[in-house]
Amino acid sequence: MRKGGQPRFTAYLYIHCAIVEVEGLSCLEALQQGAVPVIAKCSLSATSQFALDERSIFTAKNPEELAGKIDWWIEHPEERMKMSRLYSESVKEYDAAQSTAKIIEMYEEAIKILKESAIALRELKDISLSSDIGYETSFETDALIIESLLDSP
Repeated sequence: MRKGGQPRFTAYLYIHCAIVEVEGLSCLEALQQGAVPVIAKCSLSATSQFALDERSIFTAKNPEELAGKIDWWIEHPEERMKMSRLYSESVKEYDAAQSTAKIIEMYEEAIKILKESAIALRELKDISLSSDIGYETSFETDALIIESLLDSP
């Protein structure tokens, strides 16, 4: 970013025509620099999820629609500058540190749920063993799993 909040970039549009895209990193890098995207929407690419509105999406393999989107952004420089700042801000949610923190939070929640489930299974095991309802053999295996979950940090 330049002083005054203006994004620093050399291109003001980023055209993404790929019909197969796994990560969308090139798109994120362009958006971070403030380029406004025009992204192909197709079933084998999730990159169009980065578009903030329909003005930045075109149907894959449709050159006329693509040209119309490019022309619109060229003909509306004020809107393009406004969206440039918004796009630059929008990629912050994909920051590696922030994504890592979200993943850790998700794992911690999953572990909490597993431990709660293990406690419930242990209680169910104790009830079934004391009432002779015939679940002892399946609970013997489950008991090992339960114990390992409850003993883990």
